[in-house]
Amino acid sequence: MKLMKTLLVLVVTVLTVCEPRHIRDWPQSCSVVRGTRCSEDSECTCVMSRSSPSLICSYRNWCEEKSPLDEIWRKLPCPLIYKSLCMEDADCPCSEAPLICEDRECVRAKKTFARNTTSSSAVDLIKLHDRSFL
Repeated sequence: MKLMKTLLVLVVTVLTVCEPRHIRDWPQSCSVVRGTRCSEDSECTCVMSRSSPSLICSYRNWCEEKSPLDEIWRKLPCPLIYKSLCMEDADCPCSEAPLICEDRECVRAKKTFARNTTSSSAVDLIKLHDRSFL
């Protein structure tokens, strides 16, 4: 009888300690997850009904349904860095596209094109050449 009580206490202790870990890993209902803060989609995993859409970590860092703005935001280079606060270009590391610090926020580097000066120089050379024959 004493062995049964000891075994029962041991089983209850194991269940009390281990069960919260398993419960924490189970997906929660979407009504519980919706509206909570997040940093990635995996934090918004939930058990959904057939009528409710799946939840994602939105561009505002809340678990919500995907919106058109989320579609656009996810196509940006390094969306977690883009438009974030910065003081210098080094604060904007992005392997997908060059970002620079402009007006204290990380934005895409603007493409600059060098002006082609060879055509005007060629015209000047022709004019000089024509003057030499005068």
